[in-house]
Amino acid sequence: AQGLGACWVGAFEEDKIKDLLKIAKETRPQIIIPIGYADEKPLVPTRYKLDNVAFWNEWWGRAKDINVFLGYTTSSQIRRGIKKGKQALEKARKKIQT
Repeated sequence: AQGLGACWVGAFEEDKIKDLLKIAKETRPQIIIPIGYADEKPLVPTRYKLDNVAFWNEWWGRAKDINVFLGYTTSSQIRRGIKKGKQALEKARKKIQT
């Protein structure tokens, strides 16, 4: 939001970084994430929906509704559920009356 960029750096000389940042000998830095203003404006990467890049329980396994699968519910989903419940109750009521 401030025009800053960041980059994951996984390959570096550990000893030089440890000396520069005064990191304890017994500690090993794993990554460096430099933050600053970029010289260029990179393209925004394509965002894929989670259910297009992740499988559930088996290869090509899909969830019918990713939000429900992950435990998220929205008011529209709740309304649909209530509507289905009302329809089922109405159907049962009609069966009982006939």
